[in-house]
This record gives sequence, C-alpha cells and structure tokens, in this order.
Amino acid sequence: MRPRGACVAIVLFGAVLAWKRAFRLAELAPPPHGLWHSIRRKWATERKGYPVKDVAAAGGWRDTQTLLNSYQQVDAETVPQVVLHPTQRIVSC
Repeated sequence: MRPRGACVAIVLFGAVLAWKRAFRLAELAPPPHGLWHSIRRKWATERKGYPVKDVAAAGGWRDTQTLLNSYQQVDAETVPQVVLHPTQRIVSC
C-alpha cells in the first residue's frame, strides 16, 4: 500500500522533470526561484487592468485574495500612471 499523497508526489515530480526538460530543449535558463509560479506572476501582473474576478477565474485562482496577495506584483509601468493620471482608472474592480 502506498503512503497517502504518494501519487501526488509522483505527478509533481514528473511535472518538475518535464519543466526542466522543456527549458533544456529550448536552451533557456529556468527561472531562479520556483517553477511555474514566476510565469503565473507575470501573467497575473500583465492583466492588472482587468477586473480582478475575471483574472482570477481565467487564471484558475479560487479566490481573488490569493491572486492579489501572491501573484499580482507592483509594476514599474503602472506606478507612474497611477501617480501622473489619478483620474484615469484602467478598469474598476
């Protein structure tokens, strides 16, 4: 009998191997920290102008707090827009 969670560990290990292989075949260096989280962060940050609920649904997040707290990052392009154009909202939530 397998220990509880063994199947999940096997699937995740396979995903990690596939991830590393994809970077090797593309002759790219993998991101220094994490696996797919850096890609999800970039994806979420690029969509900051859309309604948060829509971004969360499209990205597969169960709740908007996880998206806002862990994935959407401060963006060097967005901050000056907020300062220079206070009345121009991208999209309201």
